[in-house]
Amino acid sequence: MKSKTPNLWPKKSAIVVSDSPNLHMLIREMMRSYQWTVIDTLPSISKAAAAVNEGMANLIVIDDTVESPAIGHLRYLLSNTVTVTTPCILFMRESSDEDLEAIKSMGRPAILQKPLTPSKFIPAFSNLIKLFETPDYKSLRQAGYHLRNQRSVEGFKVLLKCRENPQSTHLATQALAILLRQANKIKEAEKMLIECLRVKRDIGTVLSLSELYMHASMPSLVHRLLLGAAKTFSDPICLYPDLMQAAIMMGRTKNAIQYLYHMRDKNFMPEATNAFLARLLYSEGREVDAEGILNNNKAIFSKLQESWTRAEADKIDLAV
Repeated sequence: MKSKTPNLWPKKSAIVVSDSPNLHMLIREMMRSYQWTVIDTLPSISKAAAAVNEGMANLIVIDDTVESPAIGHLRYLLSNTVTVTTPCILFMRESSDEDLEAIKSMGRPAILQKPLTPSKFIPAFSNLIKLFETPDYKSLRQAGYHLRNQRSVEGFKVLLKCRENPQSTHLATQALAILLRQANKIKEAEKMLIECLRVKRDIGTVLSLSELYMHASMPSLVHRLLLGAAKTFSDPICLYPDLMQAAIMMGRTKNAIQYLYHMRDKNFMPEATNAFLARLLYSEGREVDAEGILNNNKAIFSKLQESWTRAEADKIDLAV
């Protein structure tokens, strides 16, 4: 059934995050009967988020791939007040149960398993739109509209009201925490996130608290928080990039290497993971292991050595 309340959306437009042109065409055709348009398909989540912040799109569609996993994209969207409040549809590859449960609690996405068909897409899309037209989620979207139009005070007030609603409290709290952090009110943001976790434990709020501590240069708190979350939420892979970053900030390179090996075993962003792991192994003097991570590719390994040598030379020049 087509939506009878088009006025609830300032613009019925979506943006797709994918490197597949076929997906763009398929989604465009399926959305057309609901008077929704697909404005663009981009391979970069950061560019898609920028389009949402500029008011070009009010819905994000994410294609889950090996090198560009949806769980990583959702993690990125949690770091922006506007995209936190924006509805999202995911087309998922086969995922582990723990990762799928984590994805469900990162925002409020509609999740479809591949392959994509109209019989899967249409009811999921329709239900997501109806959900975000209910009073709680409509208010959440309105807060996002205020924020992207530089009306921070109005957006903040609406988010405070959304925080009182059980359905949207976690998303409103995550957005509020970003605004408070940007105003350098770290303690207020921390208190709000911890209160939210006591009411509703979800990965999205844990990651928001992790990001708050990271921005406040508290990597040890990040590390302890995420290790606890890993036990609570059955060890989802989305925690490991932050664990790795916290370990590096604490100077625990061996722990960072351990986390990267786990990401590699889970085939999480393999190209980026392998490249970073090789660099850390090389920095620890484990040249044979680093070359093995790069599949014994002499050319790539030589580039790694050259870049390392240049970095060392730059340090010496600066010291002089």
